[in-house]
Amino acid sequence: MIASLLCLLIPTVSFAQLTDAPTTLTVKLTSTAPYSFKAPDGSTIILGEVENTNNFPVMSVQIWAGFYDDHSKQPLETAIGTTILDIVPANGKAPYIITSPSNNAAITNVSVNLIGFNSAPIKPQVLTISPGPLRLGEGLALSGTITNEGESSTDLTKIHFISYDAFERIVSIVTVEVENIDAVNSIDFKITSDHNELALSYKIVAESKNYQSIMYQITDVQLSSATKLVTINNVAVTDPQGNKFSELKITSPVHITGDIWFRTSSDIESIQQPFVYYVQIIQIGSKGAVEFIGFTEGNFDNEVNQVPTVVWTPEHEGPFFIQVYVWDPDANPLSTPSSDINLVLVT
Repeated sequence: MIASLLCLLIPTVSFAQLTDAPTTLTVKLTSTAPYSFKAPDGSTIILGEVENTNNFPVMSVQIWAGFYDDHSKQPLETAIGTTILDIVPANGKAPYIITSPSNNAAITNVSVNLIGFNSAPIKPQVLTISPGPLRLGEGLALSGTITNEGESSTDLTKIHFISYDAFERIVSIVTVEVENIDAVNSIDFKITSDHNELALSYKIVAESKNYQSIMYQITDVQLSSATKLVTINNVAVTDPQGNKFSELKITSPVHITGDIWFRTSSDIESIQQPFVYYVQIIQIGSKGAVEFIGFTEGNFDNEVNQVPTVVWTPEHEGPFFIQVYVWDPDANPLSTPSSDINLVLVT
C-alpha cells in the first residue's frame, strides 16, 4: 500500500522555461513558469493565466507555447492557444489551456509567450454565482446557484472552476456547460471532478455568449468527513536540535516537522485514527522534479495534536519547495496539503 501511495504523490509536472516578457505590455502572463502535466493520452497540457491591466476589455488573446526536451534549446513542437473566456474584462484575469500537437513522450519542459490581443466590447457582468461549500475528499464537489440578472436569456453558458497552488499557478480547470438561463432567473449547478493535491485555493467564473460574471473566490472549503479533520500548521525545517533555518548544506540531514491537529465532533469520546505523514520536496526550476518523498506513520490515540518528523538529507544544490500531506493508511486524505509556503536553498 505504501509503495503504491508514493506513486500517487508524484505529480507529472514540469516547470516552464523562463521567458522574459516586456514590462510595458498591458496584457501579460501572470506566470512565466506555468503548471504543465501529461494527459492520459500522452499529450502535454499547459495551464496558465493572463492579466488585462487595461481599463477596457480585450479578446483574441494569443499565447505561444513551445514544448522542449532536455537536450535542445529548439522546441520539439509549438502551439498557439487563447483564454477560456472570450472576453477578458478590464483589470481582470482569464485562464488559458494549451495542448501539445502530439503525444510526444520526450517533452519535459515548456515555454510560453504572449504574442497579441485585440480590444473588445464590454460584456455585461450580470451573471452572479452563489457557491455552496467546496467538499474535498478523494474528489471534489461544488454545488451552487447561478443567476442571470440581465434583460435577455443567456446562450452557451459555461462555468469554470479553477484551482491554484501555493505559487498562485493554475493546476486544474473544470468546465461545465449549463442550460440557457432566462432573464432575471436562476438555475442550480453542480461540479464534480478529481482533486489535484497541489491545489490550495479555488475560484469560479461564468460566461455566456452575451454575459459574464466576476471571478469569485471559494472560501468555504470542507473535507467530506463530517466528524474528523486534520489540519497542518507550522511546517518547519530544523536541525536535530530544533533550530530553524532555510539555507541547507548538501549531505547534512535536516528534520521536517509539522503541527498536525485532529478535530472530532464533541460526542466522540475516544480517538483511534492511524495516519501517514508525507513530505514531498520539489526542485524549483525548469524541470520541477520531485527530489524526495519521505513518510512516517503514527496514530491519533486519544491525542488531538502530534508533531511528526521526517528526515531529509539533501543530495543536490538549488532551491526547493516543501509540501506536507496527511493521509490514512488506505491513501485517503485526512487533510488538504499544507498551506505554508516553505522554500529552502541547498548549497
